[in-house]
Amino acid sequence: MGGHAKTPEGFERVFDLVGGNGIFQWRLLFIVSLQLIVLTWHHIGYAFLGSVPDHWCSIEELKDSNWTLEQIKLISIPKKSSVENVNKMVFEQCQQYDWDYLNLLESSSSFEDAYSKIDFEDAPTKSCERWDYDRSIYQSTVATEFNLVCDNRWMAATIQASYMAGGLVGTLSFGSMSDRFLGRRKTVLISLCIVVGAGILASFATSYWMFLLFRFFISIGVSGSMQNCFVLVTEHADKTGRAILGIVEQVPFAVGYMILPGLAYYLRDWNNLQLSFGLLSLGLFVYYWILPESPRWLATHGKSEEAIECLYKMAKVNRLPKPKHDDLVQIVKTCTDETELQRRYSLIVTGDQKAGSSLRIDKSGAYADDVGENKEQVLSSSSSTSNTTSSPNNLSRFLQMIRKWLKGFVRNFKNLMKTAEIRKRSFVFWTIFMVVAMVYYGIVFSGNLTSDPYLLVFLGGLMEVPAYTVIVPFVSKLGRRPTTVGNFMLTGLCMLGLAYAPDEYQIIRIVLAMLAKLFVSSGFAIVYLLGAELYPTELRTTGLAVGIFMGRIGAISAPYIVDLMQTVYKDLPTLIFGIVALVGGFVSLLLPETKTLEMSDKVFEIELQAEEVKQKERERRQSWIEPA
Repeated sequence: MGGHAKTPEGFERVFDLVGGNGIFQWRLLFIVSLQLIVLTWHHIGYAFLGSVPDHWCSIEELKDSNWTLEQIKLISIPKKSSVENVNKMVFEQCQQYDWDYLNLLESSSSFEDAYSKIDFEDAPTKSCERWDYDRSIYQSTVATEFNLVCDNRWMAATIQASYMAGGLVGTLSFGSMSDRFLGRRKTVLISLCIVVGAGILASFATSYWMFLLFRFFISIGVSGSMQNCFVLVTEHADKTGRAILGIVEQVPFAVGYMILPGLAYYLRDWNNLQLSFGLLSLGLFVYYWILPESPRWLATHGKSEEAIECLYKMAKVNRLPKPKHDDLVQIVKTCTDETELQRRYSLIVTGDQKAGSSLRIDKSGAYADDVGENKEQVLSSSSSTSNTTSSPNNLSRFLQMIRKWLKGFVRNFKNLMKTAEIRKRSFVFWTIFMVVAMVYYGIVFSGNLTSDPYLLVFLGGLMEVPAYTVIVPFVSKLGRRPTTVGNFMLTGLCMLGLAYAPDEYQIIRIVLAMLAKLFVSSGFAIVYLLGAELYPTELRTTGLAVGIFMGRIGAISAPYIVDLMQTVYKDLPTLIFGIVALVGGFVSLLLPETKTLEMSDKVFEIELQAEEVKQKERERRQSWIEPA
């Protein structure tokens, strides 16, 4: 293994024949970029859809008077100290004075006359029954439409919580279905149908609960499409192209991020803005004709001829000679051929007895779980044939199909804990995904760069562009692990510096906040790439889905840390996020370096990779000890 490049094994050999970083891969990247731009609007559009503008009690009795708005508020709305500045007085948003306004209006000749008659000391107040809103920025939002303010403010937060919950359902369910049954292409198409349908229906929601439900389904579709498109790109690339393609694939998110404020600026009514998201998503139905299936997934599921047809197209677009059919058959069948699998299993048995036993490999080289699954499929097939010939029962077949799907769903998650190496990878990956999401959204929620929401969102997207482009050479040359560790450490140091920087040094504070956002955004991009490289094809979207699930938990915790800890000490949330980022950096040291590793297809290959990494480490240490 010394200093020689390792000869590719398994499916990875096919890229020498069809190309793994050519025109086809970059064209595919462009295709999936379309969905990422559009789905970004659904993903972060609630920043405008659900925004809560300034509001105050609506005094219906005074609306027909000739008083100005400021005069009406002076006579009907109490004042309180501002949260930002205790020396500044602002109008209450949820309370009003309890006067007889009609009598006051009829008995007064002018506002000044009415104002002079009122004693504001110990004046009675009551909660608002209706509200008026500042419509200088938004014509309407979900909050103004359904009055999600004051005692109902929790309902606005619940809309975001329902979106997060939909994301959890989408990532886990579509991740497993993609790996075991549907494949990448079908999963993306089904997900986009959900996004389009729920996105359009949400714009016509006539109640809070209807909108809540549709947002839940939008998130399910968005999660299913985003994660499977990412996996689709990485599975079409060789190990030299995965880094740049996996990172650059994040750039369309930033593009959609920056376009969103323009849409919201010209469509200031929430119904029209939501409808535009749904209608523009209709264009993604072109994927039915242009989105390919992953030949790697097809190969691992025994669909050899379909995989070969995909590979022929890849070679043609990459302007390479058409590979020989027999050569492709030989490579594709390594993913399912029992003799080849037994040979590679035997490498574990002879090289690492502990790994072999943890995989439950029997003396013949068969994989216990695979044998059990195959037996079950045979029995199910024979049972189905028996039912068909004797007494067909559609309900029975449907229930068998559901049972098989559920068992496969559970087995996929059990496989994430199957061996020591994949357990380690999973726990490390899930931890750093939770950390990067918590810190990322913590910075977003803590940021207060401008009072203009359109400019603020645009700047947020603009900062993502260098984060996704500058990092590419570091990931390709230095490797995934050192770049991940470095991003976490630099984020943590910037956050700690921000926590201790005095308020009077505003420029320093802004620079540190910008740098922290840059580093943590880069970390987010690398984590997605790691999710594609750490897991085998049969578990790739499932492993990534659980990582995204953990990330959502981190994201949900971020606003609570900001809101609750700020009451103790203003910069305590920043200090917490800084420490968490440093912890993420230390945990990242446990990651294997995947820069030079082939993408695996089966769980047992993870153990082979672990042995390869250990051997290289032993050789490196030996070279340091032995004299030249």
